[in-house]
Amino acid sequence: MLDSHRSLRLRYPSAEPRPGGEYVRAYLQLHDGYVFASGHEITPESRIQSLVDESVRLYDLEGDAAFYMITMMDGTNHIVFEQDNTILAFAGLPQAVGFNLGDEL
Repeated sequence: MLDSHRSLRLRYPSAEPRPGGEYVRAYLQLHDGYVFASGHEITPESRIQSLVDESVRLYDLEGDAAFYMITMMDGTNHIVFEQDNTILAFAGLPQAVGFNLGDEL
């Protein structure tokens, strides 16, 4: 769907549901062959689309160096991955870089 629409809003059941956080809300954007995404569960981060837009702009300015910068961000839920699901950046989780989205960390 991202190939045809370029961006997508998702809502899906949380892996660890809690009152008020039964679903994850996420925004994904396909840019230059990479998927930039942000989401939230209980603590609503109403800026998820703008966070993704900021990450895309950072990538446009810094190229691949942006992946390290995004990974070093704390307090946000950013992720960048290739279409084969390899994680290139994961805010606050440098140990996740290089893993597949389906891998357990």
